[in-house]
Amino acid sequence: MNDVRYVDVGDNRRLWAERIGSDDHPAVLLLAGAAMQATTWEGPFLNPLLRVGRSVIRFDWRDIGLSTWLRFRDSPYTIVDLSADALAVLDVFSVQEADVVGFSMGGCIAQLIALASPERVRSLSLIASGYASMISIDRPERNRQLFDLMRQPVLDEPDEQVHRQVEQWLLLCGRSFPFDPDEWERRARSWIERGQNPSCPHVRLGPQVFGVDRSERLRRLATPTHVFHGDDDPMFPLPHGRAIADSIPGATIVIYPGRGHDLVVDPDVSRAVAAGLADVLW
Repeated sequence: MNDVRYVDVGDNRRLWAERIGSDDHPAVLLLAGAAMQATTWEGPFLNPLLRVGRSVIRFDWRDIGLSTWLRFRDSPYTIVDLSADALAVLDVFSVQEADVVGFSMGGCIAQLIALASPERVRSLSLIASGYASMISIDRPERNRQLFDLMRQPVLDEPDEQVHRQVEQWLLLCGRSFPFDPDEWERRARSWIERGQNPSCPHVRLGPQVFGVDRSERLRRLATPTHVFHGDDDPMFPLPHGRAIADSIPGATIVIYPGRGHDLVVDPDVSRAVAAGLADVLW
């Protein structure tokens, strides 16, 4: 069963959202990364979650996919607004409490939601997530290369955009997971055909996440938390994952040797997430 809805979040914006599975089953809210669409969460990732008796909710953030695109300078917003958008998605499906699974920026926002509205979060599963607080770490060379690529001029031609996406993911992937350029081209083309905004402004919200010290608040967080992180992640190196696990009481961490920022496409990671959810009471 698929239930597609549009969520009004004000400022002439609507978000595309979809619930997959029975609405009688507890919901898993999936939060994609910066400038990433709901369809980042592909079938092989969703299926293990459905098999442990959950329904899944995925949605497009502002300015990406099938949600409203506006110029940021005319319609600015904050990381707190994105957190509120995620809760508005739960509200439109009449979900009071969800297991929240966040990837990359989505993992940062998941932490912010748990801090601000703990009653809405049954558990946290944080995949290749940044630590939602101030952190000082050494950046790998691939991180600098990645951000140099992201600062390149916006491309208008779809084929050029596909090539740029594949270049980015080649840098993001870890050394031990086979990089299949044809598969990444398929993904990139599907995202661009659906609605990949080349001017999506999400990355400029980073200072709002990492420029605020939330460490003490995270140490008081009581939400069951599972962290999944590769030790070759150039976007959020492993100290981010360790900082999350060290800060949140009782948090567990699974470290994937040689893996990068591509855990979201690995069914093994989804099965590990699903195993963690199976232990959460509902």
